[in-house]
Amino acid sequence: LAAQLLSALIFGAAHMDLTQFFYAFLTGFIMALLFEKYQSILPSLFFHMAFNGCSFLFQYLHADILIFALYFISISIVLFAIYFLSTKSERNPI
Repeated sequence: LAAQLLSALIFGAAHMDLTQFFYAFLTGFIMALLFEKYQSILPSLFFHMAFNGCSFLFQYLHADILIFALYFISISIVLFAIYFLSTKSERNPI
């Protein structure tokens, strides 16, 4: 747990913006947990791509937070499904 929190702290600080720090910290913590569970950076990579993609759509479309959440959840489900359906049962870290 300490390693995940430290990793999340570094990830949040790397964004160098106090506003972004809080959600980057949470996102970094989730990505650290994903790595621990699957022993691969791919789930974390897909999660990060989905989050950033939704953030871009949110800003571009000037959508409200509910629309943002729905986009994020939808894209995340699709990316995780593609990843897990395309991998073998034995996962190797990348």
